[in-house]
Amino acid sequence: MEQGFVGRTGELDRLRARLEEARGGRGGLVLVVGEPGIGKTRLARELARRAGEAGVPVGWGRASDAEGSPPYWVFRQLARSLDRPFPTGDTGGSAEARFAAFEAFADSLREAAAPHGLLAVLDDVQWADAASLALLVHLARDLDRAPVLLVVTYRDTETTGREALTAALAALAREPVLTRIRLAGLSEAEVVEQLGRGGVSADLATLVSRRSGGNPFFVTELARLAGTAGDALPDGVVDTVRARLARLSEPCRALVATAAVLG
Repeated sequence: MEQGFVGRTGELDRLRARLEEARGGRGGLVLVVGEPGIGKTRLARELARRAGEAGVPVGWGRASDAEGSPPYWVFRQLARSLDRPFPTGDTGGSAEARFAAFEAFADSLREAAAPHGLLAVLDDVQWADAASLALLVHLARDLDRAPVLLVVTYRDTETTGREALTAALAALAREPVLTRIRLAGLSEAEVVEQLGRGGVSADLATLVSRRSGGNPFFVTELARLAGTAGDALPDGVVDTVRARLARLSEPCRALVATAAVLG
């Protein structure tokens, strides 16, 4: 059920303003943060759509949690989307060689940005490898002199135990080019608007809003129950909840199970 882009007006305005600054020569880094399903990727896609309409080149890379994914995977994808080479030859060598390779990639992004600026999106960076995170930090340190806007999305619920990620986030927090956007659930009015486009009544949309907390993924999945019998949750919601519970310790899962029984 796709009802189009709803809400996030303030967040989108901030992103568009940063993109205009980048096109003017002062690049930046925006971290878009939130729980799974909250709309981070959707917001980045909407920005990318509008950037493309304005003639701004757009590159996209997505980190992977799959075993065997190579180092720098998110940046390899970004380079491929921009039809640019990735300097694989020296990134695994000495510190000096790696620094030179990082600089070569930064130069390549600046070339891709001429003359209209560049929007580069790195999605799901909570899964990025340590090498990719090191390159991200390196790029951020020189963005203020590049016509490039880097938009990075990550799940702040999945940082525990990811030492390279937490170290990179700490390093990025010290950079003046950084803007952080934390997404919360859609408002009740926004959920009513979103589901109303799909023919869902305002009363049911209000109920979905309250049950979902405005999380767009849960909103869409729960709305699929409209017109069906029973209170069973959609498979997509069940699978997502199971995945989240699987990351908890055994005592935490036992506590959640007890609360569910009592609740």
